[in-house]
Amino acid sequence: MSIICFTSLKGGVGKTSMSLNVGHALAKMQQKTIFLDLDPAAHASRYFQGSEIKPFNTESPLAHLFLKEKNFNNLKEHIIHVRTNYDLIKGGAELRHFYWGRSATSFKTFFPQFIEYLKQSYDNIVVDTAPDFNVLLRNAIAVSNMVVVPIDSSAMSIDCLEELFNYCGHITKPDWSIIRTMVNSSATQVRTLSNSSIEQKLHNKRDEKPIYLLNSFVNRTENQNRLSFLHRTAFDLKDTKKLAEQYSAVALEIKGLLAYLAEPENDAENLSLAM
Repeated sequence: MSIICFTSLKGGVGKTSMSLNVGHALAKMQQKTIFLDLDPAAHASRYFQGSEIKPFNTESPLAHLFLKEKNFNNLKEHIIHVRTNYDLIKGGAELRHFYWGRSATSFKTFFPQFIEYLKQSYDNIVVDTAPDFNVLLRNAIAVSNMVVVPIDSSAMSIDCLEELFNYCGHITKPDWSIIRTMVNSSATQVRTLSNSSIEQKLHNKRDEKPIYLLNSFVNRTENQNRLSFLHRTAFDLKDTKKLAEQYSAVALEIKGLLAYLAEPENDAENLSLAM
């Protein structure tokens, strides 16, 4: 069972598209997957609003479960089936109630229990988060097996990666990986600068916890924007097959890395991907 959290402190790196499509890729592999939208802006949930969620509203099921019902007896009422083997618990502005005070305490208390409850029914939990280091993100990272940070080739993206990793130094459970997204196939000079910057900034952190740079990547194309207007993933249309293959490669590599690291005899020193 895998809990995979997608996060970035920089917006515009394709995080939500990545998490949605990787989740669908896992579902296409006949693995029962649930997508948990922890972003108050609910971009992932809005992605499906064209058909499965209509009309969209700002309510959050987690706000009701954690603050009002305080149990999971009615959880099925809050789960939305969006694709074969693929379910969603949508986000919404009400998630901001958890940012402070007693509501934050309620989230810290109930969220781990909530995840344990979901683990009984799903092979994968995919979590999307807001580009902000808040109580939702901290607790999502704490329960995850793998944190995936999408980065583009900008210096700001890499700076935000370093900042996020510094913030999370005290959270010991998950493994960390970097996935390149919004990759321009012709920008070889920028990619070289990006590689050098990643190595320089994260070199001294190897002894704290390894960060794995995935071999797979996702190209920058207009299809990502087109799919958002159509409320479809790359797996829903025939003419986005190449993009779907890239997302499938990401999903397979993440699952393979998790399986590798789960073996007690394997560690970072034996893995060429480790930064």
